[in-house]
Amino acid sequence: MIMDRDCPAVVVPLRDANATSAWFLSRGCTRFPDAPMPRYFFHVHGGGSVSDDVGLNLPDIDAARAAAIELSREILRSEHVGPLEDHPSWRIEVSKSPEPNSAPLFVLHFSLTE
Repeated sequence: MIMDRDCPAVVVPLRDANATSAWFLSRGCTRFPDAPMPRYFFHVHGGGSVSDDVGLNLPDIDAARAAAIELSREILRSEHVGPLEDHPSWRIEVSKSPEPNSAPLFVLHFSLTE
């Protein structure tokens, strides 16, 4: 992986996937600004499923891992998590496809214990 010290990794999935490259450029990231970034999809499962049909353009799988970790934090902080609310453990499957049953690149498991 090629990293630019002055260019922090994305840690918050952006709602507008097309704004991702603008986000990087606004923070002074100049390395390969015109290179196309792969799109990653974050499907959440646990008691129910929430499919990601928009995805997020990120520079590499490490940035996708950081985004998945931040998404899990947001889910755990939320008072209402919709169809996942009554389930104590969840998983985020990150893939390169908007199809929720596609083969994941990796899976992040997380749970809440009271």
